[in-house]
Amino acid sequence: MNKSGRPWILAGIAVLLLAAACSPPSIVPTPSPVPTRSPTASAVPATPTLTPSPTNTPLPPDPDLALERAWAALSSRTYQQESVLNGTKKTTTYYAYNGKTKTEQNVLSDINTCQVDIANHAVLFLESEDLQLGERLYVLDDTGLLKPKSVEAWGSLCVPSVAVLGIPFADLRTSQFAYTGEETVKGELVFAYEMLLTEEQIALLPFEGEEVQSPVEGSVERSVENPRIVVTVRKNDQTLHSVIVYIDELRSKVDLRNIGWSEAITSHYRLTFSFSDWDSTQFEIPEYVDEKNTETQAFTSDFTFIYPKVDSIELDDEFTVTLYSPSGSSLVFDLDFPGWGVFFKEEKDCRSFYPRRVGDFQNIYGGTVWLDHYEFIPMDGFGLCKLIFNGAERIRVEYFFNHPTRVDHSRRPLMYRISVTQAEGEDPEIIFWDVIETIYFTDL
Repeated sequence: MNKSGRPWILAGIAVLLLAAACSPPSIVPTPSPVPTRSPTASAVPATPTLTPSPTNTPLPPDPDLALERAWAALSSRTYQQESVLNGTKKTTTYYAYNGKTKTEQNVLSDINTCQVDIANHAVLFLESEDLQLGERLYVLDDTGLLKPKSVEAWGSLCVPSVAVLGIPFADLRTSQFAYTGEETVKGELVFAYEMLLTEEQIALLPFEGEEVQSPVEGSVERSVENPRIVVTVRKNDQTLHSVIVYIDELRSKVDLRNIGWSEAITSHYRLTFSFSDWDSTQFEIPEYVDEKNTETQAFTSDFTFIYPKVDSIELDDEFTVTLYSPSGSSLVFDLDFPGWGVFFKEEKDCRSFYPRRVGDFQNIYGGTVWLDHYEFIPMDGFGLCKLIFNGAERIRVEYFFNHPTRVDHSRRPLMYRISVTQAEGEDPEIIFWDVIETIYFTDL
């Protein structure tokens, strides 16, 4: 859930030593004969004296130190964390093209559980079945395999990073919490702490529509009411009991030029992280595809393509297939793109098509996006029209092609679109070409 994109690096292993029982003292025999034991006498074994190990000596319950001890345990001990999200969200959208307004209201309800095995630097996410090993996340894709994925793109690991507040665990741990006293929660005595966000922190919070920055694109309004974080620590052993995020109301409104506006209001937001099973969490590491794997897989829909086995496939819906590389780049196949009656057989078809696509972008971004160049690429039985757009802070690369024989319900050539989103440092004109060049139609 974290939108901050700062990865959490698991710390080293703290080895817990149990106190060892002292051996009974040795008895040195004397030269004198051993006396005969009386049948009624019983031997009483010596009772060894147990000296507790300093690491197991209970620390005094000091509320000034308990919170830091609880934070430190997250990087040195095994545990289970359950996060529960509650609240309501109302979204109102106005569509300029038809003048209609649509309102939706949803109850926020989500539960996620993760287990941490410090000894193996491993985290298992029970609901999604995803796996984290060290700094690498492995996500279960729609082929049923655990594939490597960029941690930065994914967000927080099994620590109480607060995505809605844009606060990663490292910042949360160093934040100033005020001790508010002792409480009893579900029969456990806990120390309670609270942090109210400052105006400066609120100004940095992520929100819906934050990607809209240019006045040409539109405007954004937002407000946050009473965001605060409450932390509870068990008094008896100073382990983390819970981290709870409260927001009375979170409101954001995005107004896009010539398109419409959308307002989202989240009320009574509560995100609770609960911690249990300290030092007793164990699980078997499942099979996964290593990031150095060089094998390939085939995917077949209207057409077939070959892709590296380390790349993840997601079927977003019946008409959208997304391919993710471990670095965070993505390739989206749109299987239901309007055909507009264009059939790409040669260069002139691509040249006559691209002005329509430029118009689509300029309706959204105004004159801040323009066509850099285009290219027609002949393939086996069909042609690719490659368009490269520049502006609005990044390069956009799209490929268009037709099914060689099939048409849509309007008898227009069936068209497909491929869009590329590059990770930082990668060239969008090059990435995924090893996949795109393998496309072929099996029904020819």
